[in-house]
Amino acid sequence: MSRTRNTDNQFALDLGEDTPVKSTEIQWTEPVDHAQRLATLSDTEALLAQWQQAGWIRPLDTGFARLIRELSEEQGDTPQPLVLLLAALTSHQVGRGHVCIDLAALLADAGHTLALPPEEPVKPVLTDVEAADLAGTHPKDLLARVQLDDCLTALQRSQAVSDGTTPAPLVLNGTRLYLRRFW
Repeated sequence: MSRTRNTDNQFALDLGEDTPVKSTEIQWTEPVDHAQRLATLSDTEALLAQWQQAGWIRPLDTGFARLIRELSEEQGDTPQPLVLLLAALTSHQVGRGHVCIDLAALLADAGHTLALPPEEPVKPVLTDVEAADLAGTHPKDLLARVQLDDCLTALQRSQAVSDGTTPAPLVLNGTRLYLRRFW
């Protein structure tokens, strides 16, 4: 192999002044309000369905959130969308071998706490439409503006959550949210 000649395994890159320079115009966009995905119960359920379809969470996790909604509505309570999201994420954590989800850790670093999306995708290749649907739905983006007090208030108002003294599917102890065993 010669050091002065290009071969099939080499290429030349000329950065001389003959290279035309394209002017790129920076377009400013409005910041995306990820909280809109948590605005209604339907939006939150659609978000969970997208995560399930992408393989980020299990059907059991979305089913548990749906169960919380149905049980709450049977008791005359309308759960807040944040409660459904936290229920699904708690189920996700239990499925990963954790006993609970620590809300303070979740809000401080959702990506690390949840490991979502998974490092190795369950679904081999997302279509362009699926990838576009998931844009901006990463938990760290969704939870960036959520405060711990908002989570605690929503959970304490829900009939699906107790402090452990009364039967309910979710138990809130300090900043930790558990699934009740044998509920």
